[in-house]
Amino acid sequence: MVVTGKPDSWIEDSITVRRMGLADLAWVVAQHRSHFPDNVIGRLGLGLLTRYYRTFLDSTFAVATVTEVSGVRAGFLVGVLDTAAHRRLMWQFHGFSLGLATLRAFLRHPVLGVGIVRRRLSLRLHPPAPMPAERVAVLSHVAVDPDSQGRGLGVMMIDQFLAAAAAAGADRVCVATADHAPRAASIYLRRGFVLSSRSRTFDGRYIRLYDRPTAAPAP
Repeated sequence: MVVTGKPDSWIEDSITVRRMGLADLAWVVAQHRSHFPDNVIGRLGLGLLTRYYRTFLDSTFAVATVTEVSGVRAGFLVGVLDTAAHRRLMWQFHGFSLGLATLRAFLRHPVLGVGIVRRRLSLRLHPPAPMPAERVAVLSHVAVDPDSQGRGLGVMMIDQFLAAAAAAGADRVCVATADHAPRAASIYLRRGFVLSSRSRTFDGRYIRLYDRPTAAPAP
């Protein structure tokens, strides 16, 4: 998902992109809740959302960066370079704490919890058709603070993630956006993504899935 301003405008201030750390989590979580209010993980509470972002920090198969403008946080990006490998590490090192946070979230928000469980059971009973053996990178979330929008920071972070995915050997990159996000759609289409599908979530929302081979020409 993306929240950003004009993709082709740049600024002269000092821009720094660094690895996300524990001290950034509160700011990142606040940005997430502001930019993605309909996101299910965010709706399940601060505890689970914070634990979700925590899983990106120490995974060798994930990207978690914060962009600063003149030393002030302006945006962030998290994504996975190899979904299968990242999932294994996530459950190995965060399985217990993530499971506990999920249980607490479900007890506080039982309607959402039941919906997620039903969705998972449905996928197990009716699994999708097997896909070709590919290494898939997923751009999970990218956002720019409102005070820093219109400067091209979102596009810059997306391009950096595409480069990281290609360097890591991913065959393709996927991203999901809200159905009512024309600006995000425009940005991803201009970066070489194509709309692969539109689907309905268990809670009645619609999302759009975009896909881009890492071997696609540079935008």
